[in-house]
Amino acid sequence: ISNICARILVSKFAYWMREPRRGDVVVFKVPEPIFTPEAPIYIKRLVGLPGERLTFPPDPASNGRLARLAVNGRPVEEPDFFRVWRYRPTITADTRIGYVDLAYAQYEDLPNNERRIVRVDVPHDQVFVLGDNTEGSLDSRYWGGVPLNNLKGQAFMRVWPLSRIGYIH
Repeated sequence: ISNICARILVSKFAYWMREPRRGDVVVFKVPEPIFTPEAPIYIKRLVGLPGERLTFPPDPASNGRLARLAVNGRPVEEPDFFRVWRYRPTITADTRIGYVDLAYAQYEDLPNNERRIVRVDVPHDQVFVLGDNTEGSLDSRYWGGVPLNNLKGQAFMRVWPLSRIGYIH
C-alpha cells in the first residue's frame, strides 16, 4: 500500500494584503506545546479571530455529540461552510501532550477521560484553528491558539493527487 500525500499551494503573501478571516485554511508553524522537527508545519481551518469568544452549542440532530460554532453568542453563518459543518466539542487526553489547560478556556469534565469545551476567549495575539475532521484532529482544542506570527500563509489549491485537484474552500 502506498502512502499518497496531498500537495497544496499556499499564498505566503495573503496576509500581507489583508487580515486572516474566519474560514481560511491556514498553514502555520506548530505552536510550542506540540512542536516536533518531524512535523513543524500544520494546516487547519481558522475558526476564531483575536478577541472573540467561541462556544459550541450542541446540535440536536447529532444527539449532542456534535456542535455548531458560535462566536460572541451567535451561530456562525459565513462563510457558508459553517452553516452545515459541525464540530466535536469534546477532547480526550492526547498521548503526547495530555491536556493543556488553557487559561482562556473553560472546560467541563465528562466521563471516560473526556472534556467538553464550554467556551474559549481567543487571546488578542492569536487565532483558534480546528481540523475539519474534529473526530481525529489534533488542533487548538488540545494545544491552544496559534500566535499570529506563526501564520505562514493561506492554502488555496490542492494539486496532488491529480484526482482531487481543485481550489480549497
